[in-house]
Amino acid sequence: RQNGTYLITGGLGGMGLVFAGYLAERYQANLILVSRTEMPEKSAWRTLAQDPTSPQKVLDRINALLDAEDKGATVIIGRADVGGYDGMSGVVADALTKFGRIDGVIHTAGVAGGGMSKLKTREMVEEVFRPKVVGAKVLERIFGQLSLDFMLFCSSVDSVTGAIGQIDYCAANRYLDAVAHKRYIENLKGDDRYPVISVNWDAWSETGMAVDSMQ
Repeated sequence: RQNGTYLITGGLGGMGLVFAGYLAERYQANLILVSRTEMPEKSAWRTLAQDPTSPQKVLDRINALLDAEDKGATVIIGRADVGGYDGMSGVVADALTKFGRIDGVIHTAGVAGGGMSKLKTREMVEEVFRPKVVGAKVLERIFGQLSLDFMLFCSSVDSVTGAIGQIDYCAANRYLDAVAHKRYIENLKGDDRYPVISVNWDAWSETGMAVDSMQ
């Protein structure tokens, strides 16, 4: 929607910022970027962007956010863990107060798994499950009765093909696919709620977890 409002989890990660940039350029959207990452106050962004001593990762994020606003978007940062209901519901409540509605949700948050399944602990698996599995449940709970145009899950091709050393990551993404399929079946039967779409992305060449893991 032109000037629509979109919430992006993992909003300060590589994929989140790409989606934000697209929605800013194409639709001059209102963007709620949800992240656990602490960011400087918005009033300091332009000053920090000119400061050569600012860490490069912070500079990259600030420049992406400023570029989105220069293209006509309104950007707010919601600091929350997508797997925590209280924090996420607070971010959503603040966004609804500010913008009046949320038109779509893009769920990019994730943690890359890795390692032999024989050596994994429950805590290691839960770290991978929290943003994707628990996060999806939190989003469903918060937006269950709200009117959205869509909810988009950023799943992985690994949920279809499998990947060595990625049993937890494959399972977490497979869960996202299952939730989307369940909603599709429910809507076919006349449930008529917003669609949930799960995209099985391959690794992105210039940004995202795969690129970050090689740096």
